[in-house]
Amino acid sequence: MVTAESALVVLIGALLGGAVAFVGLLSIRAGLAEQTGVPVDLVVPWSVVGGVVGLCLLSAVLASALPTWRSLRDRPARSPVGVAG
Repeated sequence: MVTAESALVVLIGALLGGAVAFVGLLSIRAGLAEQTGVPVDLVVPWSVVGGVVGLCLLSAVLASALPTWRSLRDRPARSPVGVAG
């Protein structure tokens, strides 16, 4: 569950960041096309974008799974005092 939550956070962040960057790139493209009078193509290196998102996803999964696995591997601490109840 912890790993799935971390992966979801990475994917949501990638989508929101991509949307903001796309809007900025569109406005830059429009400004350059207006100044030069020539249509400007928007070229996105999808392999690089995918690699960066994949590396972030791998980092998030490792950063969440390893500590969770270590904490579940250890036995929980027991109280030296009897529990009344």
